Amino acid sequence: MVPSLIWDEGSGGLGNSGISGNHLAVLDSNIDAIVRQIQDQLVEKLARHLIQWNFGWQNDWGKFERQPYSDPQFLLSRASSLVTAMSTQIIPNTDLDAINRLREDLGVAPISQEELLSLVKLQSVLAEGSSKLES
Repeated sequence: MVPSLIWDEGSGGLGNSGISGNHLAVLDSNIDAIVRQIQDQLVEKLARHLIQWNFGWQNDWGKFERQPYSDPQFLLSRASSLVTAMSTQIIPNTDLDAINRLREDLGVAPISQEELLSLVKLQSVLAEGSSKLES
């Protein structure tokens, strides 16, 4: 049974909004647990037998890869915090891990160290060019 506040998320007063958010988190964790159980059973009862029949006994029968559900509001908040931290230099603009986390939150592919270095060089060239134009 699903608590009614899950379907009313954000539409009630402040108290209801907090409770419905908690109910939604509980529902999400329950759904996640059920999905993991189904995946484990599929590996154990189907994939393991097929792999064993075709390739023999294995130490690892594999697993399902899936993207966990991420709350868009949480991703927006984290991306905003990263942008603020990078613009105020709390986190350096050249921190590859922070840049790739931000890119991941925005749904953009990560970049390599070489790509980052070429972008930094390009920014410095553009900054020099704009300062020459102003003078």
